[in-house]
Amino acid sequence: YGSRALNSGSWTPYNGSSSVYTMPITGNTNAMYSGSNFLAQQTFSVVSTTPGTWTRSGSNIYVNTGGVPIDQMNLRLGVVDKNLWVLNSRNFVIQDITARDSANNRDGESFKIDKSSDVTIRRLEAYNASLHHFEVVDTDNFLGEDLYAAVAEPGKGGTAYVSYSGSQSVTGHDDHVWRNIRYDDSSPYGMFVTHGPMMGDLLIENAYTEGNHRIGIQTEGQNQSIAVRGGQVSGFTLTGDNVLIDGVKVTGPQALVEVSGNNNTFQNMLMDLTSVDSFRNSAFAILGDNNVIRFNTMILDPSVPTTSGSPTGLYVSPTGSADFYGNVLQNFPVDIRVDGDLGLFGMNAYDSGEFRRYAGPVLTLDQWMANGFEQDSVEGLLSFLDPLADDYRLEPGQSAYHLIPSDFLNRPQTDYLGQAIPAHLRIDPGAFQSVAVPEASTVIL
Repeated sequence: YGSRALNSGSWTPYNGSSSVYTMPITGNTNAMYSGSNFLAQQTFSVVSTTPGTWTRSGSNIYVNTGGVPIDQMNLRLGVVDKNLWVLNSRNFVIQDITARDSANNRDGESFKIDKSSDVTIRRLEAYNASLHHFEVVDTDNFLGEDLYAAVAEPGKGGTAYVSYSGSQSVTGHDDHVWRNIRYDDSSPYGMFVTHGPMMGDLLIENAYTEGNHRIGIQTEGQNQSIAVRGGQVSGFTLTGDNVLIDGVKVTGPQALVEVSGNNNTFQNMLMDLTSVDSFRNSAFAILGDNNVIRFNTMILDPSVPTTSGSPTGLYVSPTGSADFYGNVLQNFPVDIRVDGDLGLFGMNAYDSGEFRRYAGPVLTLDQWMANGFEQDSVEGLLSFLDPLADDYRLEPGQSAYHLIPSDFLNRPQTDYLGQAIPAHLRIDPGAFQSVAVPEASTVIL
């Protein structure tokens, strides 16, 4: 624990109030917790009128309980900014530890690995962190697996997991692997962020969250290889290049994949969109060049409010360009809007929707393809084997079924479920593959 309990008997009502209490205090006052929740630190004038807030003024602290008796608040005072800090170490293993309550006015981490090498952490839990739950800085050959984070201090704007490497890097090319990591919180904190000029290769496998928590990726290091495989998040914000996103489910509040970088690949993604980003109003927003979006299943939930012209499945900005092939899109009012450069567009399956190029007229799929913007795509009713169980394999008998010809070899090696995708056989668009079949041929007797 990075906190100490506050004796309810030490509190006195402030000026006879039934909501605002005060007590004398010495030492650090980094944060205040009530049960498993942070209370918001505010000025005294705000605390005097706002429940769930606290402040320190001189040698006293003040809290507004909203009328709840002070002895029922289970108040704790945060007094440390890190629960466990590994610094200048190597060949280190940390496992089976739970950390709670780390905060200060600037940062606050549950677990920080700093200027070290050959460090493994596993089966750790972190609760009530002010800025980051797990932060790995200037450290090479790091492995973190089976990690859990929950509850961040409101208003700090941090992320649960961090990989960073800068001028104090041990090797100048720090490699990190994160595997089976989870984050639960109602705040809009980020799930994960990586950046730094000395970052090396990064692999994230099975990052999972159910809230409004995205993964942010900046490729600032030299010759980096970054891949994110599996898991579930509410989206990605990429300002980096040459990143592979493979087999990830994107869902949750304000879902969005926003790409400002170049030469990234997004494949085998299930986008089950019960909400879309209110600013971009699209599933994919492509602002960078030469990005590839292939073999994804993109479903807009019918409950999402729609208007004429939004939401959009794929938006390519005037600064962007993309290849878009082998995808399945359902329920989008606008399937495609391209204000930038068109790459390879084709072999996609749509149920309906509009297509737009620059500020030109609204086009049907037939008109879109007749203008040369796309080829060999189909439109019609899309039916799946068991969508309620996330089984979005296409049912036989529809035009999208086995749409991809056998001689189209630019396909992923596996699908969303990890099943091998055979070469030289007809396959389905989307992230899920049914049984592949040989190309039809004529038999001469």
